[in-house]
Amino acid sequence: MKNLLLSLIIGFGFINFPLFQTIVLAQDNEINNLLKDTIYYLPDGKAITLSGGRYKTENKVFVLSEKVAIADINNDQLADFFVIVTELTQGIQLNNYIAVLLGNNDQQLDNVDTLFIDNEIDIENLSWTDQVLTVEFMANSPERKKKLKYHFDLGSETLIPLTLETEKKPGDIFIRDREQNIIEPDFNNSDEDPSIQIEL
Repeated sequence: MKNLLLSLIIGFGFINFPLFQTIVLAQDNEINNLLKDTIYYLPDGKAITLSGGRYKTENKVFVLSEKVAIADINNDQLADFFVIVTELTQGIQLNNYIAVLLGNNDQQLDNVDTLFIDNEIDIENLSWTDQVLTVEFMANSPERKKKLKYHFDLGSETLIPLTLETEKKPGDIFIRDREQNIIEPDFNNSDEDPSIQIEL
């Protein structure tokens, strides 16, 4: 059944996808079932096998986000996916990860790379445009909209962080050091001006 579902999805690989905006899993049962029952690898190399979109240990639960971006990432006419996996303990978010899954001719999905994003966030949108993955989310501590951009290197099959943009709000303080360089307040070590793209 799983291979049949993947065959149906891979068939869409011949379609010229436009912007690859976020798709909600609940709206497509074929994609939903496929992604919720596969193997994911955390950044530390640990493998977790989701069942029904969940993987549970003694004190942690890993949950697949409802949002996913579909694309032909490596131009092989097979459907590939960007998904979010959230790690929780006692219902509290610990970590959120962006995972890349490539379709293959064996009618399976390979999780080729997974990177940490942030903790305690609400994912708003995923998109793949001009070979750039954009992850838009609301960070909760402090509450700021953020936008992460990645490039996917086809040779090494890895995500490469490009830029991080963070929403500014009234009342944000700037401090000048002795050399009169502007030092921005440290919000989770990643609060940048949204009008400037900062190289990570």
